[in-house]
Amino acid sequence: MGTPAGLLDSLRAQGAALGPWEGSVAAVRRELFLPETFEVGDEAISRTASPQKWLEAVYSDVSITTQVNDGSPSGPDEYRLPTSSTSQPSVMLEALELLPCGSPPGAQPPTRTSPSPTSSPNSPTRTPPLTR
Repeated sequence: MGTPAGLLDSLRAQGAALGPWEGSVAAVRRELFLPETFEVGDEAISRTASPQKWLEAVYSDVSITTQVNDGSPSGPDEYRLPTSSTSQPSVMLEALELLPCGSPPGAQPPTRTSPSPTSSPNSPTRTPPLTR
């Protein structure tokens, strides 16, 4: 695997909710956002020591721990608290699907079928943008 296309194929095979994000999954080079060494499960993977294994992990449907203990060194018997990670791609796709504003640029915004004062009960209306 080890490529955006490989990740996309894997996500399709498992029935992940790609929705309008399929093109983004295929285009984004995840390796640009990850450090030299990270952890998958309890295993540390280094790009220098194991470049192919590192790349395969980058394009796998797994969460990747990018920092433990706020970056402080820890001994072999010390507790290692994950403090930063990149989310599992299929989980992120599910989260994006739930957002009312979760469409990539150029995609049609989601619609809802709630009545408004100027529409009939069954006509779709645009979902208003979120405000902060």
